[in-house]
Amino acid sequence: MNVAEKKLIKIKLAAIARDEAAYLPEWIFHHLDFGFDEIEIYINNTVDNSSAVLENITDNYPVKVINADKLFKKSSSNFQSLAYTEITKNALADGFTHLMLLDIDEFWTPADFKTSIKEAIRLFNYPQVINFNWFVHCDEEPFST
Repeated sequence: MNVAEKKLIKIKLAAIARDEAAYLPEWIFHHLDFGFDEIEIYINNTVDNSSAVLENITDNYPVKVINADKLFKKSSSNFQSLAYTEITKNALADGFTHLMLLDIDEFWTPADFKTSIKEAIRLFNYPQVINFNWFVHCDEEPFST
């Protein structure tokens, strides 16, 4: 990256979701709060109210929802790979400098719970690829605070 590119970081977060309505708002607002410019969610085979929940959010926030049912149906066992390939191509075409792919039960969280994703990229000297380690929290009941 040259100096001008380093100043402009545009980062998209993307995920694939199926019947995740109960978790989507927390996941979305957590990541918007940490500085992601846009969130894109591929919804497939959903029977809960995920679409309605997301429709309320997309009206006011930079969240894009893609109905991925057709992609799911035409892909036998490689849906996730096809979806991630499509997400990546679209992110590049839309001028994003970085893309993070997470599951809805995964959260990007800095150790100090303050540093934005863009500041983390700056602190790492604008790498092209970053691998973040997982921390697992296992003592919660479903739908607990």
